[in-house]
Amino acid sequence: MGDARVKFQVALPGLVSVVAKQSGETLTAYTADAGGTIQMLATGEQTAEQMFTAAQKANTMMTWLLRGVGMLIMFIGFSLLFRPLSILADVIPFLGTIVGVGTGIVAFILSLVISLVVISVAWIFYRPVIGVILLVLACVGIFFLIKKMTGKKSQAIQVA
Repeated sequence: MGDARVKFQVALPGLVSVVAKQSGETLTAYTADAGGTIQMLATGEQTAEQMFTAAQKANTMMTWLLRGVGMLIMFIGFSLLFRPLSILADVIPFLGTIVGVGTGIVAFILSLVISLVVISVAWIFYRPVIGVILLVLACVGIFFLIKKMTGKKSQAIQVA
């Protein structure tokens, strides 16, 4: 049918560090009391503390990356939800652009506030102080948004 390319590589012996459970002459994943498994391999000579620190840093980086991706997806969803408003306002060319920017700002603020609430609620169980601080920040943000929105309406009524 077609050609296949085969490539061979040599893995030279070298010093590695392993965190695992020894079962006879083999290594298996260690099952922790909480139910998770631990099995790590690193090149070179490293202490267990270095390996656990590196794994914790990688886990923290992945967690924040996933939180950022979640917020981005939420922003895209809100933007798509508000998109018909800018299309309706596009009857007058410059008005569609202004409404598009405004809905983009609203979508960003909504996704930021909801992301903060979700992250803080999740953290309340594991790190109550950080979770409560984030929840308070989200509530302050919501309060100022509502105050700003109601403040503009009352000013518009006074002018008229």
